[in-house]
Parts: sequence; structure tokens; C-alpha cells
Amino acid sequence: MNMLTRYFTLTFLLAVTSACSLGKFQAENQAVKLQNPSDVADCTLLGTVTEKSRDRWASARTDKKIATEVLDLARSEAAKLGGNTLVEKTALIMGSQTFTVYSCT
Repeated sequence: MNMLTRYFTLTFLLAVTSACSLGKFQAENQAVKLQNPSDVADCTLLGTVTEKSRDRWASARTDKKIATEVLDLARSEAAKLGGNTLVEKTALIMGSQTFTVYSCT
């Protein structure tokens, strides 16, 4: 194999692997919903999570993309705590946001 073929093969394999893990990550998070404070009155408080957007991205990202990334990370952490509901505790500031985690029936 020449060097160019190896490069494209490796790039393709990395892209496929990343896409598979991203799909799993997103599927796990679908059970965790973002709600308003008034919607969690009868829920059990489990804790808080603070998430920060990852700095590894080379391209400029919009605030909406950063907010989506932070919410996905918070959903993942909420699921690890046994939660199924998030409520925003703070606004998104400099790529970081805190959420309250609840378990609701």
C-alpha cells in the first residue's frame, strides 16, 4: 500500500468508528429530558452536573452548537446518576453550564 492509500484508509476507519460511538452516545441521552423548574415538583433531586464544551474543535462553532454539545454531555452525566430529567441551573457562559438532575416518574 502506498502512503496515500494508508492515509485515506486510516481516516475512513477513524470516521466510521467516531460515527458509531456518537450514535450510541446520542441514543443513551434521549431518555434524559430538559424540563422547566415547575415540571419537577414531584421528582427526586439527585444532584447537579456542570459541563463544559470541549476545546478540541479546530473550527469556529456557533453558540447553538456549543449549547447542544453541553446539553448532550449533561444528559450523559445525568443518566450515569440515574436521572431522567435536567433543569438548567445556570445560563451557558463561556461554554460552561450547570444543570440540576432529577429522577421523575
